Amino acid sequence: MKKGRLPLIITVVVVLLAAAAFGVIWFTSNDSDDSKVQSGNIEIQNINNTAVTSSWSIQESDIENVYYSMSSESGEVKFFEYKDSKLTEIEPTGKKTVSANVSGQTITAEITYLQRGDDITGYGLFLNDGNSGVYFYDYFFLKFKTLPVSHQVDEGDVLLLMDENKEDFSNPYKSYEQSFYYNMENGEISRFMNNATDSADLEGKKRSDYAILTDEVLDSAGDSIVFFTSRYYAVTDPDLDVDLDTKTRAVYNRLVAHAHFMYAKTVEGGTVFLRGNSDETGFSSILIPGYGKEEQVIKEFSGDYETDYIRNGDYLLNIKTGVMTSLITGEDTTLSNSGVTDIEFFAVSSDGSRAVVAGKPSDSSMGTQAIAFFDIESGKTRLACGSAIYTPVNPNFTFGSDYVFFNIPAPGDEVVYTGTVFNWSDIFSAKVS
Repeated sequence: MKKGRLPLIITVVVVLLAAAAFGVIWFTSNDSDDSKVQSGNIEIQNINNTAVTSSWSIQESDIENVYYSMSSESGEVKFFEYKDSKLTEIEPTGKKTVSANVSGQTITAEITYLQRGDDITGYGLFLNDGNSGVYFYDYFFLKFKTLPVSHQVDEGDVLLLMDENKEDFSNPYKSYEQSFYYNMENGEISRFMNNATDSADLEGKKRSDYAILTDEVLDSAGDSIVFFTSRYYAVTDPDLDVDLDTKTRAVYNRLVAHAHFMYAKTVEGGTVFLRGNSDETGFSSILIPGYGKEEQVIKEFSGDYETDYIRNGDYLLNIKTGVMTSLITGEDTTLSNSGVTDIEFFAVSSDGSRAVVAGKPSDSSMGTQAIAFFDIESGKTRLACGSAIYTPVNPNFTFGSDYVFFNIPAPGDEVVYTGTVFNWSDIFSAKVS
C-alpha cells in the first residue's frame, strides 16, 4: 500500500467530485429482455452516490454497513457507517489497551472498537519502535472479533486476533497466527488456541503456522471451529501443506490432511476446502462430512489457482473464461461480454446475485480502467470505463443489501481514498448517450 501524509479528511457527498477529476466514464448495457446494446458516455456526477475520503484504504468491517480505515504508520482508526442512504464517519465506542504474551514477548497495543448490540469489531497495530522490549516481532495487526456463541466462556469475552504479516495490512483475507480470549469487562486475557506443545522456528520464536484462523472459518463456525495448521510438517519446507483441524472449547481433532490455498467453510453438510492435484494440473473443491468420513469432490478445476483465478468469498472466477463458480455447490455462471480484459479484481454478493469485475477496457480507446457490473438474476450488465475510476490498490469492492462499495482515488498528488457507495439500481438506470 502506498503511504499518504494527509490527515484523515471526512467528506460526505451525494454527488461525487467533478468528472474531470476521474476521467470520462462510458456505460454499456446488455439486457436479457432486449437484444439491442446501448453505448455511450455518461458524466460520473450523474450517478447518485455518497462518499467519504481518507488517507488510507477504507475497508469492510465485521459489522453490516460499517467500514473502517486505519493508518499503517500510527494505527489510528476511523469508522464509517452507511445509513439512511448516507456514508458518514461515526464515533467509536471506545479504546482498549491490550497486552498479549507471544513467544515470551509482551505485545502491547491500543485497539479502537465499535459495538452494535452483541457485535463488536475493533482494530489496532503493534509497531516496534525499538523501545518496547520486543525482539522477535516488528509488527502485528490486531483485531477484536465477536466469538461464536458456542465458544464463549465468560460474559464479555471476544476474540483477540493477531496477524504478524505486514504485507497483509490491507488484505481482506488475513491469516491470524495468534488468538486469545479477551474480556471486554475486566480486561483479562487468555489463550484461545492452545499452543503449549508448539515448537520453535529457526529464529527461536514459536512457529507461526501452528494454529491459523481466518475470518471465513470463524464466521461459519458452529459447535466446532476449523483452523489451519502445518504443525506436522518440516519448518524448513518452502511449500508447506496445510491440514484442517477442528476445535471445540477444549478438544482438538484432525479433520483433513493436505489442504491448500487457505480456504475452508463450514456448511450444513460438513466442511468445504480446496486441494491441489498432485500433478499440479489443477485443483478441486471438496466436501468432507466429518472426521473419518469419505471426501466428496464438488468441482474440479483446471489451470493454476494463483494465476488463472480470483477468489472472492465462496466464489471463484476464471479470469480467462469469465466463468464464476460456487465452491459450495459447484454451480457455474458465465459473466459474458463484460468488456473488461486483464481482470485484476472480482467481487460477488454473498448470495451470488450480483458481481463486479475490474481491469482494463477491451476497447483501449475507452480509457485505462473498466468496471463491469453484473445483475445475474436479471441478466443485465453495465460497463464503466475511464481513468481513475477505482483505486489500483485495494479498491475493496463489497456489496450491501442494495448497494456496491469501492474506493475511488481522490484528486491531487497525495494518496487519498474516496470510499463510495452506489445504489445498485442507480447503476442500472444510468442514462447513456
